[in-house]
Amino acid sequence: MKGAPGYRVNPCALEILLMGASPSIIDQLDLKKYGLKFVYPTTLISGLFEGGRRATFYKDLERTAVHFEQQFSKEDADGYRKMVSHITWALKAAMPYLMGPASRPSVGALWEILKTLLKSRKEVAAGARILMSPMDAMLHEYFKSEEIKIALGGFCLANFTSMSELGSGAYLSILTGAHEFGLRRPMGGSGQLTRAIAACVNDHGGDIRVSTPVEKIIVRNGRATGVALNTGEEISAKHVIAATDPLVLGNRLLDASDLPDTTHRQLKALDGTIAPINVFKIDLALRERPIFSGFGHEDADPEVLAALVLCQNMKDWYRSESACSAGTYDPGNMPLTTYFPSIFDRTVVPDGSEGETMYVYAVNTPYKFSDERTWESHSEKFVENCISTLETYAPGISSLIEDSFTTCPDQFEKRYNNYKGNYAQVGMASPTQLGPWRPIPDFANNKTPIDCLWNASAGSHPVPYLNGWAGRTVAGEVLKKMK
Repeated sequence: MKGAPGYRVNPCALEILLMGASPSIIDQLDLKKYGLKFVYPTTLISGLFEGGRRATFYKDLERTAVHFEQQFSKEDADGYRKMVSHITWALKAAMPYLMGPASRPSVGALWEILKTLLKSRKEVAAGARILMSPMDAMLHEYFKSEEIKIALGGFCLANFTSMSELGSGAYLSILTGAHEFGLRRPMGGSGQLTRAIAACVNDHGGDIRVSTPVEKIIVRNGRATGVALNTGEEISAKHVIAATDPLVLGNRLLDASDLPDTTHRQLKALDGTIAPINVFKIDLALRERPIFSGFGHEDADPEVLAALVLCQNMKDWYRSESACSAGTYDPGNMPLTTYFPSIFDRTVVPDGSEGETMYVYAVNTPYKFSDERTWESHSEKFVENCISTLETYAPGISSLIEDSFTTCPDQFEKRYNNYKGNYAQVGMASPTQLGPWRPIPDFANNKTPIDCLWNASAGSHPVPYLNGWAGRTVAGEVLKKMK
């Protein structure tokens, strides 16, 4: 960070979800050969509550269940074991399908799915029901404890949708799936994964250009033939792979005449279904680790503090969602999700430092305000309100800040070319945004109506979240075409 030399933060993703699922590009591309190393967090998330009560989700499932039984009830412990088992079996059944073209699963994939169904059909069915349901309904069904509900739901739902939306239960797999498939982060920050992939590409003769905006995709006679840069330069290609969300691809990078009317209507319908729920991100360099004494957690272990949901109950979460949908927020009720990446990875702070890097997500943030406020004029005040919320949990934290880096919804859109700042790229989990219907019929299977133009974004994958699998699927399809 400019104002805090030696501190390194992740402007976007921290977790690389389901990276432990096999086959992984880590092994397929032999990325460890290019210096990629990992750290392995022992905690997934903790919710801190009044009176020193906490709900901590450890990487170890049984440790989590024992903690729930001690802190809350046996029913909660058993409920979590059941939820994890149900979702895990559903994920195992779905994995072969999710790693290939959505409408054309291979015979091998179908056989693997069938074997899983034969082993545990009822568990898979129970897991599928969770994934297709509203998240809050499943939380109420499986748990008695309000603390478990808000910690689990708050962590999983920090991505552009409502806890009451049909299909939002799919996001519960983000945390529960980590028990089975593991959780690891690139040592030194997420950029180390990108650097390893870049080194692999260069090693195989590839050419990578950064800070080189594409103005448009060139289409001739119904076929993508290359891209035009904002400098006027044109680059020819046999295939064009667009790793951007479908609305940016269809509405910004292509001329209207390049796509049929049916595609334009599908994109317009898709735009109308995006919830107005967004996020505001703050990265902090702290002089030392803050003490969370505000609600009686001054003695909390570092691993407990490594990832936090800061919201006291479900009612506050619902009120926050409602305000966000109305184009505003309540400064006195700002649910936050926070991380201290440096607790498990000391390479992101200066050698010998007692400092910490902190990642703060203000969830349920409006994409646009319903009044005269803009993010350009209000970002500074919004950050002050977030820090004020942090002060209620960790008094004195503001005095520890060495530097900060903020990303408001506008900046998510401008910096990363994501439609409406939605980094999950059309992150809905409704039934029409799952499987072969995602993101729209004309862009299904990572294809487009334009020959040799592919969509390899998170928005094109059969499930709405960041995982990188869409890129691998498209790479495989293009290689087949080029043989």
